[in-house]
Amino acid sequence: MTLVRECDVLIVGGGVTGLWLANDLDARGHQFVLFERQELGGAQTCHSHVYIHQGYIYNEQARDLAVHLKDVTPIWWKWLRGHPWLIESSSSFFGFSNETEYALKTALWSKPDVQMGYSEVARSDWPEALLPSAAGASRIRHLVLAPEVSLNGHLLVSALENSVRESICRMESFTLIRADASGIEAEACIANGARMRVRARYLVFAAGSGNLKLLMDSFPGEIDSAKSPQQIRRAHMLVIKGRPTDLPLLNGVFASLEGLFLVSRQGRDENVWLVSDYRNGLIETHEDEIVYNRRWWLPLVLENLQHLAPAVMARSDRFRWGVYEAPKAEGSGSGKLPEKERIYYVKGRNTWAVWPTKLTLAPLASRALLEQMELRPIRPGIAPEKWETTECVTWDEFESGEGL
Repeated sequence: MTLVRECDVLIVGGGVTGLWLANDLDARGHQFVLFERQELGGAQTCHSHVYIHQGYIYNEQARDLAVHLKDVTPIWWKWLRGHPWLIESSSSFFGFSNETEYALKTALWSKPDVQMGYSEVARSDWPEALLPSAAGASRIRHLVLAPEVSLNGHLLVSALENSVRESICRMESFTLIRADASGIEAEACIANGARMRVRARYLVFAAGSGNLKLLMDSFPGEIDSAKSPQQIRRAHMLVIKGRPTDLPLLNGVFASLEGLFLVSRQGRDENVWLVSDYRNGLIETHEDEIVYNRRWWLPLVLENLQHLAPAVMARSDRFRWGVYEAPKAEGSGSGKLPEKERIYYVKGRNTWAVWPTKLTLAPLASRALLEQMELRPIRPGIAPEKWETTECVTWDEFESGEGL
C-alpha cells in the first residue's frame, strides 16, 4: 500500500530544528510532512544540556555570535511564557577564579552592542554546592548571576510535537528522492511495510549528523568531500546522580576552570549533574587519522570539579557516575566552528540542509528557511480586543480634545 501526500514542505529530521520549523509552518497555515527515522529529539537535541544561550559564554573572539543570540532570546522567552513547565532552571551562575577572565567577560557584557545584564552574588548567597567545608574551599573567587535558562529536553520535544503530530511520520528508509526546480517527490518505507509518497514544493534536511549522508545519497556529485559543508565532533557528557542531600542543584559556567559547564536535573528521589567543558569537542590526531577519545578528557573534568565544589566531590562514593558520547553536527566548510546557524542550499533543487551551532538558534534557522523558501503566511491571525490597540493620553490632553 502506498499513501500519497501533497504539501508545501517535506522536512527530514525530528529534532528541535525540524520541529520548530514544523510549528512555524503550521502557524502560517502551510502543509508539511516531517519524517523521522528514530525517536523525536533522539539525536543531538536530547544529548545536549538543553540550555538556552544568550551569549554569556562567549569571549571577544565570538562577539558576533553573542550579539546574534540576542535576536533569538525574545522568541524563546515569548514561547516559554506559554510553556513554563519546560524550565528546569531560570538562571545560571558564571564563576571565575581568574581575575583577568572575570574582568574581560564583564567588560564584554557591558559593551553597548552587547548589553548583557548580570548581578554580582554576595558570598553569603552562593549556592550550596560552592560553599566551603572541611573538604576545602572552591577556587571560584567571583560569582555572577545571569538570566539564562535550561530546559527539560524530553518535555521540550513533546511540546513542539504536540501541535503538529498529525503531520509527523516515522520512516525506515527512502526509496526515492527526486528534487528539481519544479518540486520534490520522495517515497519512504514507513510502518508495517507500507510506503508514503510525498510531493512537495520544498525539501529541508534537518537531520543533524545525518544531513551529509542525505545530501550525498540524494544528490551524487553535489558535495565536494574536500569542502564538506558539515563538521561532526564527538561531544562528551559526564553524568552524576545522587541524593539531593548529597548532590545539590547547580547550573553554571565556570570560565576559569577550562569553561566547566554544568546544568542540573531534579528527579523525584535524586538530583543529576550534566557536566562538560570547552574541551568536550576537541579531537586527537593519531597517524593522520582523527580519533575521538575521552580518556584524556575525563580526568581533567574531574580535577576541575574538585576545584569547583570540593565539599560535593568529597562525597563522590555516594554518587553514580557515567559518561556518554554523542555526535554533534555543525555546518562548517573549513573545520572551524561557524558563528551562526548554517544553511546549505542545493542550487536548482529547492532543497536546504540546516545546522544550528546551538539548540538556541533553531527559531532563527527556521525563520531564515521560511524567508529563503518565500512562503508567505496564508492563515489569518487573531485580532486583539480593541482596547489593547487604543492609544490613550493624559486627562488634560483628553479633556482639551488633543487626544481625539
